[in-house]
Amino acid sequence: MNNARIAKDIASLFRAPPPDIVLPAEGPGSLLHDISVYVRGPEETPYYGGYYKLTLKLPADYPQSAPRATFITKIFHPNVNYSSGDVCVDTLKKTWSTEISICDVLSIIRCLLIEPNPESALNEDAGKLLLEDFESFEKTARLMNKVHSLKEVEGSTEKGDKEAGGVLRDLGDGLNIIGEPGVKKVKPKKKRTGLKRL
Repeated sequence: MNNARIAKDIASLFRAPPPDIVLPAEGPGSLLHDISVYVRGPEETPYYGGYYKLTLKLPADYPQSAPRATFITKIFHPNVNYSSGDVCVDTLKKTWSTEISICDVLSIIRCLLIEPNPESALNEDAGKLLLEDFESFEKTARLMNKVHSLKEVEGSTEKGDKEAGGVLRDLGDGLNIIGEPGVKKVKPKKKRTGLKRL
């Protein structure tokens, strides 16, 4: 395992996390081959308002081989196996390159929540519903979001906030995004959700 490359990727992740990626309050920890983050449901999707725990398991020959991405939190999505949480995306299979970083992988998974690919579905029910009855797909995904997703994320220490640059702290009435400059308070918005219609 290329520990120098992993350390570089993780340092980059904690310095500037991708949009909607929430870093663990305790920092990267000592298990560099097993990374856990939270993915905030993007706006304009039925996942909005929820947080989903995601793990990346780095193989022994990383970055020669792609990490394995798994949602720990249940999510109704065509490209996520509902039982195991495994994520199916071409970047982690056919088109993997050593140039792709951990930040890139997380950005791609976030994009998958915005634009699912029903043609390579791991959850066939979700894929079929998305193609044949978009309204029902949205309704089911929103219901599953309401039932299974996390509604808040545990906070971090002040030191961790400064280091991470994107960790959320729960204040009871909303979430603070800790970053530069200062602290910006963000309250969840209520708006109609919807995936991009295919």
